[in-house]
Amino acid sequence: MLLAGSSQEARNVDVISLVGLGGIGKTTLAQLAFNDAKVTDHFEKKIWVCVSEPFDEVRITKAILEQLEGSTSNLDDLQSLLQRVSQSINGIRVLLVLDDVWTEDHRHWEQLKPSLAGCARGSKILVTTRKGVVATMMGTDHRINIETLSDDACRSIFNHVAFHERSNDERERLTDIGNKIASKCKGLPLAAKVLGGLMQSKRTREEWEDVLSSELWRLDEVDKDQVEKKIFLPLHLSYYDLPSVRALSSKI
Repeated sequence: MLLAGSSQEARNVDVISLVGLGGIGKTTLAQLAFNDAKVTDHFEKKIWVCVSEPFDEVRITKAILEQLEGSTSNLDDLQSLLQRVSQSINGIRVLLVLDDVWTEDHRHWEQLKPSLAGCARGSKILVTTRKGVVATMMGTDHRINIETLSDDACRSIFNHVAFHERSNDERERLTDIGNKIASKCKGLPLAAKVLGGLMQSKRTREEWEDVLSSELWRLDEVDKDQVEKKIFLPLHLSYYDLPSVRALSSKI
């Protein structure tokens, strides 16, 4: 899809959006594509911008310009920056990754978009976002929905990290409870990786059972609509397991 020509006769640039929950692997997939040798050979310029919130047009445009020109820009006026981007991008095939876009306000995107119109046919804008409405707002030509992993795939990631350099005896002793912990990841690869890392330092079954029965998991039962809690629970568990945090908690 990245290497194909433009799907729109009237435009040189296609917008491709990766849509899915936080922690599901959108940025990882985008990085794999961005760093692929065929992609590198295909595009004359590759640009990566982490957008996040707020959608700061000046910061984003400056980041694009600096990667196009290979030097730091002293410009701070948006219109001057946009004009320079338009000049630098004119007639070349470009891959622009806009990672972690949140804003649903089309006015932000409408300011930036015209400066990208002059690039060569076959150029691509790859967007990662948690929100389908953002993909629509950005005029997406190809939307790819990133689904959660199967339970087996999630367990595989968790086990690969948690049991790294462990003996077969430890694996046999802890696999059953490890599978229960892995099921808490709700199909999110980042959660599986974080939880696996948390369990690496825990050697006894009692320690593993403490994680499985942690009060923090009950947050997930408070409000089923707040899906983001599923993503951040493993991060909370890792945070509270830090020695400095444990020491502080014991004094409160």
